[in-house]
Amino acid sequence: MMKIMRALIVVLILLSYCSDSFAQKPGSVWPAGTAGVDYNVTDAKKNRQGPWIRVYGNNPEMLLYRGQFKNNVPVGDWEWYYPTGELMTKMTHINGETETYNVNYFLDGKVMSEGKFVVKMIDGKKKRCREGQWKLYNEKP
Repeated sequence: MMKIMRALIVVLILLSYCSDSFAQKPGSVWPAGTAGVDYNVTDAKKNRQGPWIRVYGNNPEMLLYRGQFKNNVPVGDWEWYYPTGELMTKMTHINGETETYNVNYFLDGKVMSEGKFVVKMIDGKKKRCREGQWKLYNEKP
C-alpha cells in the first residue's frame, strides 16, 4: 500500500510540473528563437520585419506587446499586456498604423470596450482618434 501511495505522489508531482510549464499567462509567452535573429529584426534599410516584441522596462520577464511588421509597418493582430501578464488590448491593423480595430479587456479577461481608431492630422500632429461606434461594457454584469 505504501508503494502505491509513493508512486501516486510522484505521479502527481510530475503532473503538476508538466501542467505548470504549459499553463503560462499570455504575457509570459515568448516567440521561439533568438532576439535579433528570429524576432525584433531590422533589414539593411533599418525597417522592422517579422515578429516583434517589447517588454516592460521594470520587468524584462513580462511582455508589453507582440506583433508583426512588414517593411516597418505594423500588420495583423497585435497583443498588449498588463504588467501582470493578462491580455489588455488586441489591436488589429486594418491599414498599417493609420486604421486599427481595438478590443480592450479588463484584468479578468472580460471585454471592456471595442471600436476603431484612425490617425488624423490635428494641429500639424498625428493623433489617434476614435471613429464610428464604440461599444463600452461594464466590468460587472
